[in-house]
Amino acid sequence: MFGATCSVINKISNEGANYSQRGDAEAAYMILTSFEFILMLHLMKEIMRLKNMLRQTLQQKSLDILNVMSQVSTTQLLIQKMRDDGWEPLLATVKSFCEENDIDIHDMNAHYTRVRGRSRRQDEGSPTIMEHHFRVDIFTAAIDFQLQELKNRFSEQAVELLTLSVALSPKDAYKSFKIDDILLTLPVSTATTERAFSAMKLIKTRLRTRMQDEFLADHLVVYIEKEIAKNFTSEIIMDEFYPISDCRRA
Repeated sequence: MFGATCSVINKISNEGANYSQRGDAEAAYMILTSFEFILMLHLMKEIMRLKNMLRQTLQQKSLDILNVMSQVSTTQLLIQKMRDDGWEPLLATVKSFCEENDIDIHDMNAHYTRVRGRSRRQDEGSPTIMEHHFRVDIFTAAIDFQLQELKNRFSEQAVELLTLSVALSPKDAYKSFKIDDILLTLPVSTATTERAFSAMKLIKTRLRTRMQDEFLADHLVVYIEKEIAKNFTSEIIMDEFYPISDCRRA
């Protein structure tokens, strides 16, 4: 796939219809055949491989919460292990690929010059070597981003709450029923319910007794999520409904 892509782009750079097309193709070919691009390509492939099992689990129609939480923890451990021990194997793979495709391999001990705009200049302070740039600025930074993304999406509090909620599952005749786990989950559900009922008393007054369920739910969301609702302006709401009114007139 890589060889075929390079061949097509190289042919366009030589036989393009105009100068602009040939120039764009030549620039794309230089990027595709650079050591840095090959490193990023293999790094992305390895990260996607590690996250593939979690992706498949989350796409299942019937989710087993405990299995999902287990996959999240396993994926985090695998990515962390790659961060700690994966640089040397990845570098060896990239070098081998470059040798097979006649791509120049950088000297890892050479100074790295950052590109700023159209000029190339060495950063002030101690000079950066190639290995530091590839390992820290690309390899470690990309993996840290993945770990932070998993942490944000599956925080410790959310994981704990989801795991404890399994205690309420009727599956297998309440096999996972645990009193201690329920006593951790009940305060959370009770507080949320009390908050909703308190808001309902303020929203559905004597003058609004005929309010329909959907309209009531919309009012409750706006009242409970006050911090989010404060960001909505009249202009934003008008812009949101303006296309709808045009469709209705048509």
